[in-house]
Amino acid sequence: RHEYPARTTITVLRQPSGCVVYRWRPLEERLYAWELCAGELRRYKEEHEFFGNADRRTYRCEPGSSLRDGWRCRSPKTTESASVVAASPGYVRLRTTLRGESKGTGTREFWLREDDVPERMVVENRNATPSFVGPVNYLERYELRLVEEGSSPG
Repeated sequence: RHEYPARTTITVLRQPSGCVVYRWRPLEERLYAWELCAGELRRYKEEHEFFGNADRRTYRCEPGSSLRDGWRCRSPKTTESASVVAASPGYVRLRTTLRGESKGTGTREFWLREDDVPERMVVENRNATPSFVGPVNYLERYELRLVEEGSSPG
């Protein structure tokens, strides 16, 4: 079990290409980073570590993948797809499915600005990932809110 701190940091880096990388590392054992280019989800990286078992994956996304419309992204041994189940202006809820080495389902909710910057996201995952002792099943839920440094998340 990982207990995340009540307040964490998302680092936002604008690349020379104009793409933006969002990087969230609440613990040394956990990382989620994603790259958006003109609203398109290009790639993301996930790292989880439990009991010394490190699971690190970089997913490359198919053209047209986005936070608003869903995605299909692949790492060498796992594919994640996301499809829209509810949407309204500035909001989208997606259902995710993992297939391959890791298996599972989840949801992603995004509250997006007009420029596709996620101001808030709620994530829930139910996955099984292989390890040296057999599959590791986990449930993960977190909420991230993007606030300017020095302000409080009203």
